[in-house]
Amino acid sequence: MTCELDDKISLIIEINLVAKSYSLLLSGDKNYLISNLSNIIEKINTLGLDSKNIAYNYTDESNNKYFGAISKTSQKKHNTL
Repeated sequence: MTCELDDKISLIIEINLVAKSYSLLLSGDKNYLISNLSNIIEKINTLGLDSKNIAYNYTDESNNKYFGAISKTSQKKHNTL
């Protein structure tokens, strides 16, 4: 399921009915995500979703793909290529 948090960030919710669990993935503009991290986390909290780490992905101007995770407890971003 995909939720548009705003015009630059999407939240993808993957639901596993067998395991009765879900995972979250943010996708969108990296700079916007970094600049508005607390606001985006607040929107996710408003949806009632509780996850300590939220995965994200983005593609830069050179078409390089990046993946990482955001820790909701510390609101820090961790990058991987």
